[in-house]
Amino acid sequence: MKIGIVISGGDVSGINNFIFQIARLADAKITLFNGGIPGLLEKNHHDVAWRDLVDFSIAAIPIITSGRTTRKLQRSEYETIARKLKSLHIDVLIMAGGDGSLQFLNTLSEFDINCFGVGMTIDNDVYGSHYTIGFSTACEQIIKEVSRLRNTGRALPGRVFMVELLGGYCGELTLQSAIKCNADIALIPESQMSLEALAERVKQKLAVQNSVIILCSEGYTREYSPRFSGGRLIP
Repeated sequence: MKIGIVISGGDVSGINNFIFQIARLADAKITLFNGGIPGLLEKNHHDVAWRDLVDFSIAAIPIITSGRTTRKLQRSEYETIARKLKSLHIDVLIMAGGDGSLQFLNTLSEFDINCFGVGMTIDNDVYGSHYTIGFSTACEQIIKEVSRLRNTGRALPGRVFMVELLGGYCGELTLQSAIKCNADIALIPESQMSLEALAERVKQKLAVQNSVIILCSEGYTREYSPRFSGGRLIP
C-alpha cells in the first residue's frame, strides 16, 4: 500500500511521530506532500524511507511542511490533484487539519480518491471530535513559556504579562492552559470581562504577588479573523 500524507493549516509539534505511526500501523510506503493543499496542486512531494521515519519520529525538526490556502478551489483544480495522485499510484490520501481541510477532502473524494481526514486543530472546529493532534502539545509549550515569564516577574517585580494564544473563537486552549500553568487571568471569547474589571483584578493580584500573567485568546474581542491579532485591541 502507498499512502500520501499532507498537513493543512498551521504546523504542529509531534507531526513526525504521527507520520511514523501511520507507516508502522499500516505497514505502508509513505509519500509526503509539502505545502498543504497548494503542494498537492504543485505535486510537491517526496517519498520517505522507513529508516528516516524511525530517526525523525520524535525529532523537533519536521519532515513535512504545512501550508494553507485562503481561496476555494475550482473543480478543475480538484481534477488536477486527483490526476496527479493517481499518476503517483497513491492508494489513500491522509490529510491532517481542521474543518476547512476536511471539507476539501470531502470534495476530493468525489473524484475517485480514497481520503482520510485526521483532526489537527486547536480551534475546536472538527465536529464530533474530543481530541485532536496539537492541542496537548500546545498546552505543554504554553506551560514552559509561562514558567519563564514567572522567573522574569520574580527578578523584576510589578510586571504584567499578556500572552496571546491561538484557538480562533474557541477559548478552550486558553482556559486549559491557564489552569495547568496557574496563570492569573484567562480571557476567552465565551466569557467577556470589562476593562475596568480586568484592571481591578490585576491590581488585586499585584498587591499579593510579584507578577501577573494573563492568557488571552486570539478571538477574545470577537473581531478575530485569520492573520488578525485580536488581543492587541486590549490596552
